[in-house]
Amino acid sequence: MSSSNKPGAHARFSVVTRAPSESLQKLQRGEMSLEDYLDEATEVALARVQGKVVGDALANLRETLREHLRTDPNLVEMIRQLTGQTPTTTVAEPKN
Repeated sequence: MSSSNKPGAHARFSVVTRAPSESLQKLQRGEMSLEDYLDEATEVALARVQGKVVGDALANLRETLREHLRTDPNLVEMIRQLTGQTPTTTVAEPKN
């Protein structure tokens, strides 16, 4: 079976674009720091588990997500492409 005879061989792909989020627009206008933007992105990601994961588990998940945003090479590159900025890799000392 040639590729032109395969089901879906003539399917068209379209790219869906959407306007930048309000947070990204604030970052681009200088009204928000990159760290604040990443904090908001983390909270958006955690919204689906709010009420299902609580307490220390939620705090640990939040910390893990933020750490990945700072250190995962693929995420760092995506953030750089999206925002023009690179997340800092230093982690603040825990407050006592």
